[in-house]
Amino acid sequence: MADQTMYGAPRTQLTITLLGERTAMSVNTSYGTVEQAHPGMLFVCENYRFRNTGTSTPDLHQIYGQWIGANGQTQQPQIATVDCSDFGVGKQGQDIVLQPNPAPRQYVEGWVAVEVPAGPGVIQWSRNSDNMHLLRTPG
Repeated sequence: MADQTMYGAPRTQLTITLLGERTAMSVNTSYGTVEQAHPGMLFVCENYRFRNTGTSTPDLHQIYGQWIGANGQTQQPQIATVDCSDFGVGKQGQDIVLQPNPAPRQYVEGWVAVEVPAGPGVIQWSRNSDNMHLLRTPG
């Protein structure tokens, strides 16, 4: 993802790596409870590394997802309250929204937990400011 240019050179450049992904209808939490997805829905946990290879700091909190079903149906994923470490994805408490934006030449890792329809589809992640598509993952 390139962003904001100065004299033709990108100031914000991100390399996004999907480190892991898991799906489930229910999750046994570290608190000893069981979280159930809503009827017809599925939990998706994805763990990412965001590496800043530019010269300014990107705003990771301006990224949003859109689920696109194989039948063309679209829906915004619902943020799930589960901790992805309970799925075996990422580290406990490492929700990406709690991570700082990576400074130049630095990276952060974190996960996002969402609830999407249980049918076949993908999650497309984009940037709010200009709707630039960043990546698609199975959903």
